[in-house]
Parts: sequence; structure tokens; C-alpha cells
Amino acid sequence: MSGLKINRNKWKILGINNNLVKLRNCAEVFSCEVGLLPSYYMGLPLGKNPRATIFWNPVCEKVWRRLAGWKKGFFSKAGRLTLIHP
Repeated sequence: MSGLKINRNKWKILGINNNLVKLRNCAEVFSCEVGLLPSYYMGLPLGKNPRATIFWNPVCEKVWRRLAGWKKGFFSKAGRLTLIHP
């Protein structure tokens, strides 16, 4: 066993073209809350148009920030000093 546990406080139920009363009933059964769109799942926006450029801008920015952090780890000490003190 990994020791991981499910955090039911973070559960949300989302519905598309569903009656809000039905969603609330399901939320009661599963002991979770009703979420609204737009929302995020694993850092990606849900409920927006994925064909639009503006949809991907925050995702691309996160990726570029992560890559910048990883690239720093591959420089030698001399390379990092050169970047800090040009």
C-alpha cells in the first residue's frame, strides 16, 4: 500500500446541461460539493474553448516556467555565475 488517502473535502461534481437539483442530490449522495464551469482539472481549464489561443496561454506560461527551473539545474556552477554576473 502506498499510504495515500482520498481527500473527500476536495471532491466536486460538475454537470453539463444538467439540472442543478439533480447535481445537488448527487453531491449529497457522494458527500461532495457542486462545482461550476469553468473549472480546472489537473491544471487544465474545463468548460472553455480549447481551440481559442487564450485558452492555452496560461498552460504554456506554466510549462515555460517549469522548463526555466529545470534548465537552471543543468548549468555548472561557473555557468550559473556567468548568468548571475554577466
